Amino acid sequence: MAYEQVRTIIHDLSRKHLAASEACRGKQGIVEPSPRTKMLLDHYEAFEANAFLQLEQDYESTPIEILEAWIQYVPMEPIDEALKKLENADGEEKPHLLLEFHQTVTQLLETISDQVSSEKIRDFFRSLTEMEDSFSRQCSVAQSREDEI
Repeated sequence: MAYEQVRTIIHDLSRKHLAASEACRGKQGIVEPSPRTKMLLDHYEAFEANAFLQLEQDYESTPIEILEAWIQYVPMEPIDEALKKLENADGEEKPHLLLEFHQTVTQLLETISDQVSSEKIRDFFRSLTEMEDSFSRQCSVAQSREDEI
């Protein structure tokens, strides 16, 4: 199995959030989304850009001993698949697929958290999991309250 440093994992995740932001802004697919969905996607675009910035700030404040730790099993493929579906989706499908993207990232972070033996590293990934859970909740709330955006 391949190993990856924590710094690489965090960098990859932040870039994937940036790509999710661009997917929300990008082409809306063959079917033009409703005005409400377009407004929701505009909201998500800013939200994902903020997620990117949050991960980058966390990266800057993370102790070097955590960033340089090696993790053995980092299954990024499901995240890449979720992101690709988001990028290729029609506008009306994107809100639901963005929530799936966040849930997939959460699963990755939980997997890493469960496998590491270092308490510091486990706590670090648990804090990222909580942050990602918060993103998922915000996406879910925004979808259920589109008219308040």
